Amino acid sequence: MIKDGERQGSVAILDILGFRGLWGNKPPNEIFLQMTKYKDLLIKFKQKIDQGDMAFGKLLSQMNFHTFSDTIIITLEIEKEESLLKSIPLMGTIVGNLYADVLADKLLLRGAISIGSFYTNQDTLIGPSIDDCAEWYDKANWSGVQLTPKTFYAFRKLLKLKDRPVSSPMIFQPYRIPMKDGTSLDCSAINLAFYFFLTQCQTKEINVDELKDQEVIDNMLFACEELKESFYSTFLTNPTIQNKEAIKFQNTIDFIDHCIKRIKNNTLFEW
Repeated sequence: MIKDGERQGSVAILDILGFRGLWGNKPPNEIFLQMTKYKDLLIKFKQKIDQGDMAFGKLLSQMNFHTFSDTIIITLEIEKEESLLKSIPLMGTIVGNLYADVLADKLLLRGAISIGSFYTNQDTLIGPSIDDCAEWYDKANWSGVQLTPKTFYAFRKLLKLKDRPVSSPMIFQPYRIPMKDGTSLDCSAINLAFYFFLTQCQTKEINVDELKDQEVIDNMLFACEELKESFYSTFLTNPTIQNKEAIKFQNTIDFIDHCIKRIKNNTLFEW
């Protein structure tokens, strides 16, 4: 049972890598315009959710987001407690599309997604899911967005449900994620290849059955190679990204190669 004042749903904490210090190379007005573009994308998703137009979005009561410098926090609130697990793929869809837009500006995202309870009062967010997300959002040594360990196990539970959102297994891909302390963690991360492909198709959604078509598969593989080139280009041209972060880029490329392998083997939906 959801307590008075308590909210339940999904939380994402994201850092835009390469954004901090950008004001030294670009006029502030240009930077504000970039952030406005990302906010506009989130506002469109919020409007879709408010109007009930987004796939499996009717389970939500509302979506909110906050920005501070290079950090974005997104919250999705559910109407009923039994909808908690299904808020995970919806958050993945929102963050995946945001990542594709950020990458187009030669910037990157790093962060984490958590589920559970939280409390909000104007601009203040507290609670277990906030703490869980804050604990993990900057621990991985790459430029990706993963589920926190607790949320990963919850997502595995979602995949066993008969009424799960059909695209759930593809939104996140299982992977052993490299961590900053030199260890690695069996978890799951947003399928960057898929959302970059959607951007190339100039759409935010695609019918799952279309992914079985060989032409679509070939186009997705081509988009994956372009995605890798975008990462290399970002590394080479963004003046705020230092050479010492090369390993972070390589770890991200390795994940994209992992997604490419799963596309070729037709195992995007297998866990």
